[in-house]
Amino acid sequence: MMSVQCYCGSNLAFSECCEPIILGKKEAPTAEALMRSRYSAYASVAPDYLFASTHSSERAKFPKQDLAEWASENQWQKLTILHTKNGQANDVNGEVTFKAYFKNANGQTSIHHEQSTFVKENGKWVYVKGIINPKNIASEVLINRNDPCICGSGKKYKKCCGV
Repeated sequence: MMSVQCYCGSNLAFSECCEPIILGKKEAPTAEALMRSRYSAYASVAPDYLFASTHSSERAKFPKQDLAEWASENQWQKLTILHTKNGQANDVNGEVTFKAYFKNANGQTSIHHEQSTFVKENGKWVYVKGIINPKNIASEVLINRNDPCICGSGKKYKKCCGV
């Protein structure tokens, strides 16, 4: 059986990286690991995990059906972690700033830029909330056709994923 590379960009196989976290076989050791597993859950359309890995006080804002729709209606292309603050194994809170690149249902390539807050709830890392467009940077930025492709191929976007 051919292994799929993890969606989070770790260069590990999905089965060795985020999948065990998504399936509940192991816990995310850091806030960043939880962020990466949540991105992979969007890419692999795992709404139950996305719901379960959200803080209990915030879950009502994220119905499983909405999570499933958002995950499945977009083609998730790349995750870039920009910054982390705290969020290590011995911390109780942390922040992860990231950009998630995706093609939406209309085929437009966009970037979701967020600064996410995580805390430990019952000893496990969970997502609390996020600030979209930290420092007023647009989250839905269209990729210029002459920009380097977001998949990392080294080709221009128009000759790669933009085809």
